[in-house]
Amino acid sequence: NESDTKSIRTEDPDIRIGKKTSSGGTLRFIHWLLIKEKKSNYISLQGIGAAAQRVLEIAELAKHRIKGLH
Repeated sequence: NESDTKSIRTEDPDIRIGKKTSSGGTLRFIHWLLIKEKKSNYISLQGIGAAAQRVLEIAELAKHRIKGLH
């Protein structure tokens, strides 16, 4: 039953990154979203201001750790 599962917007998988966002937790979520559950074919990382550097760091780590991601 769809109402029993966690509701995640699969049509527009935006992940908002803050300055204090955990890299490990975000990477696990990206891996879960793209590989384990196959909820989406792409993701979009978003962050502004001081979080911009964090977005780049998480994107580079994800590209390195998740096979086939570019």
